[in-house]
Amino acid sequence: MIETIGQALQFDFMRHALLAGVLVSIACGIIGTFVVVNRIVFISGG
Repeated sequence: MIETIGQALQFDFMRHALLAGVLVSIACGIIGTFVVVNRIVFISGG
């Protein structure tokens, strides 16, 4: 399984996709916490 992940990460677009996913998940976690703490649920559409 580790070999499969290593083979997939040989491609630039896969590394970029992984990096983008990590950055988006961090940003969404921070924004989600901000929304809940400040009780501004209207921003999230609910």
